[in-house]
Amino acid sequence: MDLKPVLFLAVLSSLLLSSPVASAAPWSQVSYNSNINLGESFTHGDYTITLTDIARNWDGDIYALMFTVYKNGIEEDRIAVNLGQSTEFADGKYKLTFSKYQFKKISGRLEAALIPNFEISSTTTQLKDYNKTTVCAKLTTAEAENIKITWKTSGVELQNKPTSKRYESLSKDGNLTNSTLKWSGSGSIILELTYQDVDGKKYNQSYNVLQNSVYEETGLGVSPGRISAEKTVFKNAAFRAMTYANLSQASISDLRSITQTGKVSPITVNKYRENIEKKRLEAAIIRSMNYIPYSESEKAKLNNILHELGGNQ
Repeated sequence: MDLKPVLFLAVLSSLLLSSPVASAAPWSQVSYNSNINLGESFTHGDYTITLTDIARNWDGDIYALMFTVYKNGIEEDRIAVNLGQSTEFADGKYKLTFSKYQFKKISGRLEAALIPNFEISSTTTQLKDYNKTTVCAKLTTAEAENIKITWKTSGVELQNKPTSKRYESLSKDGNLTNSTLKWSGSGSIILELTYQDVDGKKYNQSYNVLQNSVYEETGLGVSPGRISAEKTVFKNAAFRAMTYANLSQASISDLRSITQTGKVSPITVNKYRENIEKKRLEAAIIRSMNYIPYSESEKAKLNNILHELGGNQ
């Protein structure tokens, strides 16, 4: 007796019975095939889902499909899909549907779960006695629930300190916050968001308000004396960072060029001191870009250094 059909049916039944509970999240179709054959695949992102076997009834019609799921070329899972039904995989990130079997052709589609995400932006205007930054956060893609807003500041003085807030839910394309911050000094303002999708999966986003802000021209102008003073402050912070912050050679070279500093001899210090100097340099770069009329080339170099500092935190 050939045991292969019996074994296949046993495996198929096991896979169908172990299919996860359907997600309530919205979906977006990412791939469709109106005539998929054995050995062919659906692909999206890191995933390849290959049709590896089929189940037929006594009339020879196909009523179920078996797929092998690969992530980055490595087998991750095996799933079965009944005709007219769907099966989720990859922790609910994807859903495969056996749409129909007609004229001896298998139709199926692959869908990706829509994950809620906030689109955050900030704009800063320099005024006479303080800076004004407007922060906007808009929910894109899908609904979010149990949303919490937290603000963290370091090295800046706020005239109107924002408070942490909670929201039960927010619909797609809804505006979460449109906050205006009045601040002075140099440092950082971090907006942190935690939230869940409709299935209860947790997510978080962190946004460096001042580092990512678009700075608008005000026409106020900055006096030559103020520019000179800011250059001195920045040069001192840059020299300390080049000495103690374990920066890349590219960053050291760019800082020496911008500040017109001679040769620097880096000194190895403990991680705590190193991180302090990195944070000081980050704050100094952000502050200096508000007052010092850098060239476009210098701005690009400073942004590259900020990127390095952010990646090394």
